[in-house]
Amino acid sequence: NHQHYPPQNHSHSQSSPSSRGDTMTKKLLRAKRPTKTSPSSGPPSLQTTASSSIIPLPKSHIHRTPSELQLADDMRRAEYDDVRMYARLVVGMQSQIQRECLENGGVVHPLSQKSLQGVVKTKQA
Repeated sequence: NHQHYPPQNHSHSQSSPSSRGDTMTKKLLRAKRPTKTSPSSGPPSLQTTASSSIIPLPKSHIHRTPSELQLADDMRRAEYDDVRMYARLVVGMQSQIQRECLENGGVVHPLSQKSLQGVVKTKQA
């Protein structure tokens, strides 16, 4: 019992397996991919991008180097010191303005008030 299969073309004009893979890759790259659409063209849930979306990892899967941990600790400490210094500065200036107000019969020097406002405005910026 002899089975017949369709003849295969073994001519040299056909590309090698690796170049066939390259050709397939090129075809896939040329294929129309969804791209980000304008905000007015539909709800965000239906919009897609050419790249994959970010998958968040739990913090337990992200191992930090000792220098990264030290940097994070230093930044927290600096932020804490900054907040403490700001509070001390504002409380000190408010106390000085109140004392000045009592000593001068309710009059506060305009520069004292302007300085306090400048410090508060800078912190809010």
